[in-house]
Amino acid sequence: MSAGGATHSPRAVHAVTTMRGMIADGVWPVGSRIPTETELTELLGLGRNTVREAVQSLVHAGLLLKRQGSGTYVISKDELSAALNRRIGGAEYLESLEVRRAIEVEAVWLAAQRHTDEDAETLRSIERRRRATLAAVVPGETIATEELVESDVALHRALVAASHNSLLASIYENLVDAIQANVQASLDVALQSPSQVENVQHDHDELVDAVLRRDGFGAINAIHHVFQAFFDAPSRPVVGQDNSGRV
Repeated sequence: MSAGGATHSPRAVHAVTTMRGMIADGVWPVGSRIPTETELTELLGLGRNTVREAVQSLVHAGLLLKRQGSGTYVISKDELSAALNRRIGGAEYLESLEVRRAIEVEAVWLAAQRHTDEDAETLRSIERRRRATLAAVVPGETIATEELVESDVALHRALVAASHNSLLASIYENLVDAIQANVQASLDVALQSPSQVENVQHDHDELVDAVLRRDGFGAINAIHHVFQAFFDAPSRPVVGQDNSGRV
């Protein structure tokens, strides 16, 4: 096996496979720091050179990033996510928004037809939490708190999951991983007045309601309204960096 041309030894291949599994399973989520080299040798039962080779392989593959003096961090769940991170990092904001909208249009159409009772309860629960968080927004201020960003992303992920198209969901998961930092900046520029806050909440309520009453056309109309707020925003964030400078 050779991820980025770095791994050849059977033991390193085993280490890479194990570490990939821990990343994919969320044991080491995106953004987290993985164990130190010493800890990895104990965890994997392998020598330092083998562990170093495996880590370097995953760095080349785009799943890990070494930060001098800080450690090694997970930056992508898999190669698709890594490739999207690289591609989206150089894309125009509107292009990434258009791709996300295109995926979600199909997703909500399918979700309206295929959602289960469990999906419906999940959507209602997330939307209640999102509504409560948005109610605390002070328009024009830096309002996109971590809680609001998480609830917004969770709602859209749940809608895509309710489509019950595993390939669509996988593509969307990787796309959102690549642009999640921009959700905060997008919300900041789209929620600058009381009317904008009210409109965004209304559009999301309409979206969830349409899906739950199995109105596919209504869901498509609602998702277009949701995204229009971002297209109409007077200023736009730079893709690949949120408004705190994080990448």
